[in-house]
Amino acid sequence: MTCFCFYDVLFYDVFIFYDWLFIKFLLRVFYYKIKIVLNGLYLFCTPKACTTQKKKPKMKIMKEEKEKKAMKQKKAAVATKKKTKDAVEALRRCARSPPRSLIVEAFRALAKTHLARKVEFRFNARLTRSVGRCKQPATKKAAVTIEVGTHYLGRMTGQMVYTTLLHEISHAVCGHAAGHGPLWKAHNIGIGGDGKRCISMPDLVRPVRLACTLKPLEHVVSSGFKRKKAWWSRVGSKCSVAGCDGTLCVFKRVD
Repeated sequence: MTCFCFYDVLFYDVFIFYDWLFIKFLLRVFYYKIKIVLNGLYLFCTPKACTTQKKKPKMKIMKEEKEKKAMKQKKAAVATKKKTKDAVEALRRCARSPPRSLIVEAFRALAKTHLARKVEFRFNARLTRSVGRCKQPATKKAAVTIEVGTHYLGRMTGQMVYTTLLHEISHAVCGHAAGHGPLWKAHNIGIGGDGKRCISMPDLVRPVRLACTLKPLEHVVSSGFKRKKAWWSRVGSKCSVAGCDGTLCVFKRVD
């Protein structure tokens, strides 16, 4: 009886233990099922907050970045074009001698429009025989140098400077061999120049001249930047203008 009771109690304890484990297992399964159902309800009720955004393909992202970059470059090009156009227009509107900063800005604008090669621009105080000059390099890869003399810059209007810049740009495009021939003239007129070899300044008198003693500014026989030997044979002779009794003499301009 004692032995029976012992085994009976043991069996009962084991049954209760395993029964508790089974109940615990069922409760845990029920808990996870409830959790899954609640999570599903939460996702169903708030789809926008819980749904993750799909990643864009790499090629699509690269294409969008490329388009944005192209748009930025296009906007920058339009802004630069407008700025350069304004600089050229401002130069042409100058009734007096334009500032050097404006000349440089306008030249850069014109060079970008009409020149496809490297170019350098500078002012030259030693340039007295001409208003502008274009230096062609020895090789095609080297930069062309365009100079504007400061000697006559104070007497030039904005339109004169603009014409001079186009004149020298045509030399840079056509080359040294073209000179002031038909090719250079056609190109200069095509980009907006006047196609003339020299610029006209009514108030400009060259430093040295052979002229009449009575009217040295009106009756000028010849002028230049240096005294010419042929002048000395005519010094003291009568003025060639009809009705003038003056004699010829060599004058030097003092500014």
